Amino acid sequence: MERQILKFISELLHNEGLRSVVLVIIGFLLAELKDYFAIRRERKEAVSAALSDLLEVRHRFVGLELLVDELSSLGEIPEHVKSQLRINLDSLFPNWQELHDRYDKSVTTLARLDPLLSFQLRSKDFIGPTMRNLHSVMARDSQTATLLALPIKKGLVDKAELALNESALKLARGRSLLCWYRTRRLLKKAKELSSEGKEAWEPIKAILKSQIEARTGQAAPTSPTSTP
Repeated sequence: MERQILKFISELLHNEGLRSVVLVIIGFLLAELKDYFAIRRERKEAVSAALSDLLEVRHRFVGLELLVDELSSLGEIPEHVKSQLRINLDSLFPNWQELHDRYDKSVTTLARLDPLLSFQLRSKDFIGPTMRNLHSVMARDSQTATLLALPIKKGLVDKAELALNESALKLARGRSLLCWYRTRRLLKKAKELSSEGKEAWEPIKAILKSQIEARTGQAAPTSPTSTP
């Protein structure tokens, strides 16, 4: 068997026609491999950009809800006041349009390489403006705010966060198993402010606390003076 293989190789090396065919096939395979790795590298770069922008969208969305929950721990706050607080806090974040432009560009770039995944990611960043519009309505009407607060919290907010998490994990899986694992750990972390965030948040929290008390009438009432 070994002799037959060696004989075939010897004949192949001395046969100009066969050797040319083999060289053409090898050249074709090398070119295909080069294209494959180039596309693979380009896809990873596109996935990385989209994942980074999507995580920023999620961070902004989840962070806003976290800040409102922090304020809710100060005392009972009417739902329409919470809506107004969300609008005010959202204005402190970086310009949403800049994030939208960056995210849209990342998803559009990904569309050339994975149209289905790009379709699933499209418009995920509009959860922020959608929530802002809802809370703008709720902030003007206390009854509407009371009726919509629980359905929005348990329905829209929770499901939106779940959808963002699933999309982030799908993107991370397309990058690598290590990226998927690290992203999964990041998403499973308890939602709480970092030590730096808490330090920066405390002065703002104190100011907002006084505003909440003024709006809701929760400031400690003074005892009425008795008339003789």
